[in-house]
Amino acid sequence: MKRGRNQGRKSTATIEDEISKIKEDIAALGNTLGENASAEATAALRSLRQRFDRVTDNASAMTEDAIESAQTTIADNPFIAIASAFGVGILLSAVLLRR
Repeated sequence: MKRGRNQGRKSTATIEDEISKIKEDIAALGNTLGENASAEATAALRSLRQRFDRVTDNASAMTEDAIESAQTTIADNPFIAIASAFGVGILLSAVLLRR
């Protein structure tokens, strides 16, 4: 379970780094664009689209991995999963009844 969390954190950090790089590229693109789009700007925009697609694919893969990990954990520990769900339900009902 810990290995899955660490792997998820590393993947999240990788995605955050990619998003940060994309933001920097967009800022640089805004600086290089004038009234007329140049071939350089078009290439930069194409590169940004490719990087965004890559980040989106990584996020999808991370989501699928997290779902698979959760399913495996539940299958390995069904009673703990049921008890956890019961506990969350009680906490949620207590919070909602206070309002």
